[in-house]
Amino acid sequence: MGIAERLQMVIKMNGLTNSSFADRIGVQRSSVSHVLSGRNKPSVDFIQKILQSFPKVDANWLVAGRKVGKSEETKSISQKEYKTVLPPNEPISSKGNERAKDKKIERIIIYYDDKTFEEMLPAKKIIEE
Repeated sequence: MGIAERLQMVIKMNGLTNSSFADRIGVQRSSVSHVLSGRNKPSVDFIQKILQSFPKVDANWLVAGRKVGKSEETKSISQKEYKTVLPPNEPISSKGNERAKDKKIERIIIYYDDKTFEEMLPAKKIIEE
């Protein structure tokens, strides 16, 4: 079951139409239609709006189709992994472990296994264009 089917379940379980669901989470009706048809994948913002509007919906289930059971414990981070975690706003540069403090993110591209991609630009960059 894909995310479109899980989204359709949320809509039906709450007794909503696709249009009323879009209005309730604060997105365009066409956005819901495109996600349900499989034309587009939902953005992070789209998913956040669903989770904020429907707090009983499990994020793991909605996004990945998995439900974390009560018996499942969060894995602890090993000492080696912990040392590689960076403080906020200090990304590793592409040249190794040197910090990129003076660099600004220009864009982020996410590639999916179905050969599609999403490109995200900082809000300031979008406004300038």
